[in-house]
Amino acid sequence: MNRKAHYLDWAQNVDKDPQAEVRARQLDEMDYSIHFHVWRPDTFLEFLQAAKRAAGLEFELAAFAPPESPQDNEFILILLKGFSRELRLPQNGSNPRRPAGPRAGEPFGPASNRARRARCCAPSTGS
Repeated sequence: MNRKAHYLDWAQNVDKDPQAEVRARQLDEMDYSIHFHVWRPDTFLEFLQAAKRAAGLEFELAAFAPPESPQDNEFILILLKGFSRELRLPQNGSNPRRPAGPRAGEPFGPASNRARRARCCAPSTGS
């Protein structure tokens, strides 16, 4: 999708402007800032690996929590700076610096559950 198509999509679906084509041109002329990038887990992982290679970035993918259903559009990645031959997450998934159990006011929605699951269920690197 090109820039003009993104602006048209924005004018139609966000601004809900009845003259979407005119509004899209105005947005383009203003160089209006909208968030263009939308990722699926597979394409984001491909992008991340390509960026890592191209820019010489040093990080490891510690955990990935995919969407929980076809209607879900959220996914979580946990990255660690640098490289290590050692596992850098607690083996049992607990955080030794934090007492067991929830903190007061901690959210318990799907994202929290995915993050918690990602911490405890990170795939081993086999090193």
